[in-house]
Amino acid sequence: MAHIHRPGLFIELMRNMLDPNETPLSCRKMAHRLGLSKDTVWRWRMVILEHLASVPPEVMTGIVETDETYQRESRKGSREWVRKAANPNDPSIPTPPRRRWKDYGRKGPPQAIVRQWLLPILGVVDRTGAASFQLIADTKQPTIDAALAPQVAGDAMMLFDGAPQYEAIARARGLSYKVLIAGRRSRTTPKAFHLNSVNGLHAEWKSDFRTPFRGPATKYLAGYARWMVARRKGDAVEAFRAILA
Repeated sequence: MAHIHRPGLFIELMRNMLDPNETPLSCRKMAHRLGLSKDTVWRWRMVILEHLASVPPEVMTGIVETDETYQRESRKGSREWVRKAANPNDPSIPTPPRRRWKDYGRKGPPQAIVRQWLLPILGVVDRTGAASFQLIADTKQPTIDAALAPQVAGDAMMLFDGAPQYEAIARARGLSYKVLIAGRRSRTTPKAFHLNSVNGLHAEWKSDFRTPFRGPATKYLAGYARWMVARRKGDAVEAFRAILA
């Protein structure tokens, strides 16, 4: 807040972003409401997302569900294709690493190409509603272990699908766990053992939250994932305090 010259408007933007009872507006619409330029609103939004990164994760207890989902890599707003097309023989301008997604036409790119550019996002939820949703580098055991370690209590009961790295992590940390093959319960599995909560978190990201923004660019993806979780807490005042602390 030290470098924000109009703190009242900044707090109004923060309320729109974090209050679960209010639909977050686009930068253009929020700028119109506040009487600011859309560039200022965008810059303030990035300040808020940056501060969300400093909020420590909640420690989840009881039954904890975990699973990953994926999002296609996005370079929305990038000018690298335009620059290269304008100067194809200039060695100082690097060649883009892939074609633009829209260049593949209505059918879209082949799945083999899409899979090369999928980014994993790890979802973790307990039955009290505490959740985290974070972009991770890959789905290897050390990466997932590092992400789970600070947010899963030592006496938690972990639920996950058949991915072997989760079971290896639970065994190594001495955690109770249950493997739900393909996310499904068997006839003998207690009804409390399911992955509905973490699947709901993934569905919320893919439909309700992400859709209005047409999918954030990859360089902002981690911040947007934290933003969604902050809105889920249901207490905008608590989120404000965490950011302003």
